[in-house]
Amino acid sequence: MTLDKIDLLDRTFSHSIVGYRRDEVDRLVAEAAESIGRLAEEKMALTRANDGLAREIAEYRAREATLRDTLLTTQCIVEELKGKAREEARRIVEAAKGEAAAIVASARGQADALAGEIEALAARKADMAGRFRDMLTAALALLDAEAAGEASRDATRGMGRMAEIDQPAAVGDTQGEPVGKARTVESDLGATVSGVFLGGEAAVSLSRPGQEG
Repeated sequence: MTLDKIDLLDRTFSHSIVGYRRDEVDRLVAEAAESIGRLAEEKMALTRANDGLAREIAEYRAREATLRDTLLTTQCIVEELKGKAREEARRIVEAAKGEAAAIVASARGQADALAGEIEALAARKADMAGRFRDMLTAALALLDAEAAGEASRDATRGMGRMAEIDQPAAVGDTQGEPVGKARTVESDLGATVSGVFLGGEAAVSLSRPGQEG
């Protein structure tokens, strides 16, 4: 049986001849009732506080469940994004590898083409050097032949002059002939050399000045 403050205050006791003093019993009952009433109020306050805490705990648990669901959903989204990112990265890497391979192949093709051009230019240089060497050799031989011919003609003319001194006669002056022929030979040789350099692939003409073919 649970007694509250009202029950104690309303409780009545029977009278006997020997017993406790009534006023003391009434005072004790009043004090006990007051304590019970105060404890009941504290209990009610604690119960209300407990109810409030229980509601807060329930709210926290609901929030925790919501956060847990949100976290799981976020983790699923993150994993999905990671998978897509990995797939995109793999695709980008594969595309980059393909482009790099194409660039390398193109570069190798260009390098091969350049090597072929360099080789052709080297062959052309060697060919031109050979032609130039042959032309110079022929030109030197031509100059030597012309010099020998001129020396022979000078010797002939010297002998003729000596004969003219011995036999004065009205013979035409031929003193300027050797110089004029030398200039003609020099002009023809210069024209021949110019034809070799300006013609490029044209055939080298090494014929004697004044001759064709």
